[in-house]
Amino acid sequence: IDFQFFKEVCLEPHARISQIRKIQEKKQLWMDKIPLSNSVDFHKVGFYKDYKSFYPAIQLSPFEVNTKTRKKYFKEVVKEYNRGDKKTQMKRLVFTYGTKLDNKNNAFRFVAESNFVAFDSCNAQYKHFQIPKAIKDKIFDDRETLSSDEELFVHGRMKLLKESTLPAAARGIDLFIPNDVEIFESYAKVCHFTEQQF
Repeated sequence: IDFQFFKEVCLEPHARISQIRKIQEKKQLWMDKIPLSNSVDFHKVGFYKDYKSFYPAIQLSPFEVNTKTRKKYFKEVVKEYNRGDKKTQMKRLVFTYGTKLDNKNNAFRFVAESNFVAFDSCNAQYKHFQIPKAIKDKIFDDRETLSSDEELFVHGRMKLLKESTLPAAARGIDLFIPNDVEIFESYAKVCHFTEQQF
């Protein structure tokens, strides 16, 4: 009898199943620490406010992000919330739409619920989608170059529009913007949407 073959074919699948079950149980223990009011909003899209600017974003589960962000979320947000009196809402974990692959380390934020405006309930959607004249002028001037934040502004709105048309379960799969995407392509899509909707 080839015992190595026997082990791989007959025993290891059971060991893997057991390991997967343990991982799922551990994951569920952590998820149980997150209030339902947060978890029901996973994959909700909208804008979060940072200082005076509104950034398009999607709320995510901590198990949909990289390990570093997930550990930081549970350490800084979940544990802090469960230690407190729970009178305040737990912060939301969001991904900033429009983030390019070469800037992925700055893609995630922990945002207060009061600073997140859902796309489907936003009464000032047009205001948030309007692209300032200064950015428009740069886009059409070959001598000008948009800053990384200005590119984020335009690409992010394009990505939010695209994801908002999808069912929640289908959102957040392809998050990052490729580094070589042309800014004019995103700008044209945002303009087309605003002309049709507002």
